[in-house]
Amino acid sequence: MTDPIQPIASFNKMLITRSLITATCALMGWIGACAQGGSGFRLSPYHADFVVRNNGFAPGAVVMGFDHDLGDHLAVSLEATVLWRNILNSDPKEEHGLTPDGLDYEGWNASFMQDTRSWGLTYRTAYFFSGNSDGGVYLGSVIGIRHIARTIVINDQNYWGSWPQTVSDPPFKQKYTAEKKVIPVGLRFGYRSVLDGFYLDAYFGLGYQIGGGKNLFAQPEMADAPTTLAGLTYTLGLAYGIGWAK
Repeated sequence: MTDPIQPIASFNKMLITRSLITATCALMGWIGACAQGGSGFRLSPYHADFVVRNNGFAPGAVVMGFDHDLGDHLAVSLEATVLWRNILNSDPKEEHGLTPDGLDYEGWNASFMQDTRSWGLTYRTAYFFSGNSDGGVYLGSVIGIRHIARTIVINDQNYWGSWPQTVSDPPFKQKYTAEKKVIPVGLRFGYRSVLDGFYLDAYFGLGYQIGGGKNLFAQPEMADAPTTLAGLTYTLGLAYGIGWAK
């Protein structure tokens, strides 16, 4: 019998491969155009991507990138994003930045800690409504690839159901881990100043994670855990950079 999950996995791999090829072709064309227009390197210490449902406010991240103006109204950017907790503690076993919470399953209650690690690469475009010679408001498209790692650590578990006890052994394992790659696509709206000397970019975006909308853990006791990747996502941040004119 054919595994029903296999076609879905193959389809996701195909989407990731096509996205990487598209990004590579766009980057090659971009490099050829970089002799024209202003350019700049950016750093965003205030950046947030909402990637997991019911997980409170999105964790903070740092973004490093390269901006380039293709003309009076068009610009492109290539960015690398890493969560701050990835940088502050590279060993997930130390459980840095974990948040306490609780789970219920078949009369059992378990308290747990949760952690999210993530990194990503993003290619985006921008159209400046009034031109970018003096900076201005823009709207653009976004596509990229994002790797998400999720950890759940069970602190303790107790039985609070009816007696006699229906489950002889505690159903929760001590630790759950899962990883997933998704393809974020969407739109970004913001204001960026001119690429000449110091510049800034304040932005907000809405998008969709291809490959999201699913719980990272298939175990039945984890059905209510906040480990489902968001389908619809939002992004916000403030970046600073150093640019040079045309």
